[in-house]
Amino acid sequence: MNIKEPHPFESLGEKFSSVVEFQELKGIQSIYLNKSFIKESLDPVSVTRLENILRGSEQPDQGISMVYAGHQFGQQVPQLGDGRGLMIGMIKDLKLDLHIKGAGKTPYSRFGDGRAVTRSVIREYLVGEAMHALNIPTSRALMMVFSNEPVFRETTEKGSQLLRTSKTHIRFGHFEYFAFTNQKEELYRLLDWCIENYFSELSDDKEKYAAFFREIVQRTAWMIADWQSIGFCHGVMNTDNMNILGETFDYGPYGFMETYNSKHVCNHTDTQARYSYQNQPLIGLWNCSVLAKTLEEVIDGAILEGHLKEYEIEFQSKLLQNFRNKLGLFEEDKNDPFLIQELLNLMETNHLDFTTSFQNLESILAGDHSIIDKEWVNKFAARHDKESTSLEDRIQHCKAHNPKFILRNYHIQNVIEAAEQGDFTKLESLESMAKNPFEQFENLKEYYQPSPPGFNNLPLSCSS
Repeated sequence: MNIKEPHPFESLGEKFSSVVEFQELKGIQSIYLNKSFIKESLDPVSVTRLENILRGSEQPDQGISMVYAGHQFGQQVPQLGDGRGLMIGMIKDLKLDLHIKGAGKTPYSRFGDGRAVTRSVIREYLVGEAMHALNIPTSRALMMVFSNEPVFRETTEKGSQLLRTSKTHIRFGHFEYFAFTNQKEELYRLLDWCIENYFSELSDDKEKYAAFFREIVQRTAWMIADWQSIGFCHGVMNTDNMNILGETFDYGPYGFMETYNSKHVCNHTDTQARYSYQNQPLIGLWNCSVLAKTLEEVIDGAILEGHLKEYEIEFQSKLLQNFRNKLGLFEEDKNDPFLIQELLNLMETNHLDFTTSFQNLESILAGDHSIIDKEWVNKFAARHDKESTSLEDRIQHCKAHNPKFILRNYHIQNVIEAAEQGDFTKLESLESMAKNPFEQFENLKEYYQPSPPGFNNLPLSCSS
């Protein structure tokens, strides 16, 4: 599969993006390849072409940085944009955007340097593979570039770049920008472009804009239901970090929940706990309502409100099904939500590990009733007695939906520290586990262990 240059979005013109020259890093040490993903998605000629671009020996045919707006921590920012990102094309057959993060300054950099650092690049690379393996829609990276170029954050760090893919880089903030700057013609052009490129089946629909909005609301609800059922916290759910296809992307200070705490905040910059684990579903709806506001002159208000009301229905339905799967249940029972909530309450009261607690359900089904709470276990067993599917199938169902491995920030930090010294063996190990979360690697047992005291549910900062 080969690449298409430049990206089709470029055809919309200068009001939508700026042509920017790619700025390679100085003192490149190595390029780390996502070998399995590359094998699935690119032909050898395209791989060589992309490596040459990252090394600076070739320039992309044309790179663009997009303009958009957004609500950051609830506050409207009239103009943002790709301050360090460059869209250089797409993988044609898969229709995946090719985007370089850390590509240098753009017209939207404001006071930024246009660079990314090693720790943030590695974190985004690993979580893309982890989420993909957990069947959660996500951006993924093809390559990482490591260099000696100094980049200053809290301290001086090493500059890195990430060549990532996504089905789209169109954000809620794109629509905010054109709506709030009263560029009505451009707003319609953006809507039509998105429908043509992502929802062509809606093109002949008389209510195509309303149907487009409904798709976004549904996909956002499903994505966040997936997050909640795996204990994933995004950390920065600003509207400019939400894409229209319900893909998780723009990972910053994310975290997979360790000890279950419904109020957990993975971003210590989020002092108001706006983006806590328990708030993520509500923020997803809030972000959709911001998007609805931008489309008020395009879509009837009653229709917008009706589709927003569908968010809660879609979210709850998907979340309940996800948790039924985790409990090894195939059939529906009206009391299932209570059984699930009781388990979550027990996990929170007893400070239990999120991933391990669900993994232990497999052992309970196999007859080990010493785990968790006896009263709840009895209810769990009684619920399973109502199932017509065989016990073996229910155990397998449980196994298939409860990972043995999740990325823990403590282990990721150890990988980053080794990589900064030029040692990528730990990165390779963690990558293998992220790609195979339902398997058990006997030679890597330390990565299945909870983080040491003081490093559990480790919060991180936004700086990257």
